[in-house]
Amino acid sequence: MMTWLLIGGAATLGRVLFSFFSGEFDPMYDSIEGALGASCLASWGKCYYDRRKLMQTLQAAETVPDSVIP
Repeated sequence: MMTWLLIGGAATLGRVLFSFFSGEFDPMYDSIEGALGASCLASWGKCYYDRRKLMQTLQAAETVPDSVIP
């Protein structure tokens, strides 16, 4: 899922930027598409951050000695 969010968001924003700089920018369509691409990239960033945080918590839990855990 994270891979598709990253690829979809980057491709969508890339297409919007290309249409903007090539002069074929349609404000109604491309602004919605740009918002969708930005949303995909924001979701990817949040998933990535949450995943890293979870991995750090799990690694910290592995290093705690069993005598500390009640």
